Amino acid sequence: VFQVQREALFNKSERQVAEAQVATAQQQLADLQAQSSHIMELSKEVFRLKEALGRVPPVNPGSWFKECWSILSVLYILLQDWERKHRQVVAVYRSHLLAAVQGRMDEEVQELLLQILRMSHKDQAQK
Repeated sequence: VFQVQREALFNKSERQVAEAQVATAQQQLADLQAQSSHIMELSKEVFRLKEALGRVPPVNPGSWFKECWSILSVLYILLQDWERKHRQVVAVYRSHLLAAVQGRMDEEVQELLLQILRMSHKDQAQK
């Protein structure tokens, strides 16, 4: 009787181990199928990208460089022009400020400053 009980327990234990192994194998199979699906999607995306890349006309590095250099040259000229204009504006403001400190100011400049002052007072009153 003990022998039969022991065999039954042993068989039950083996069955549980086998069921656990089957469950693990099923989970691994599901994971592999998910990975396979993901790999297939990535493969399709790579294929689409290769096709799209094939439709892009080839770029001549020399012409690309020349175009970039041309744009850079234009931007540099614009920067120089902006810096020149900025220096001129600063010079005018400095001369007006110096004249104001020395007690002499153009009537036109004085009127503009008063207009700016009135506008700033209106803005502060509206807030």
